Amino acid sequence: AILEQAENAKLRARKIVQEDRQLTIGFVPSAEVNLLPKVLPMFRLRQPDTLIELVSLITTQQEEKIRRGELDVGLMRHPVY
Repeated sequence: AILEQAENAKLRARKIVQEDRQLTIGFVPSAEVNLLPKVLPMFRLRQPDTLIELVSLITTQQEEKIRRGELDVGLMRHPVY
């Protein structure tokens, strides 16, 4: 299920980038140190004309903003219920 969600997110992001040339990404603070420095340079090489907006949010805030269409993609921790 997690791999399927990741693939769906990747496809959705690709579609958004192709259509809008803008991508709003939510991320948990730990991603700022661990993930974004690795991923963003690669993304920039492949999509140099795409405007990226980064928003630092906790997982629950990202989930809500994705539901409302305010974020295109979220980099979050798996929620603990």
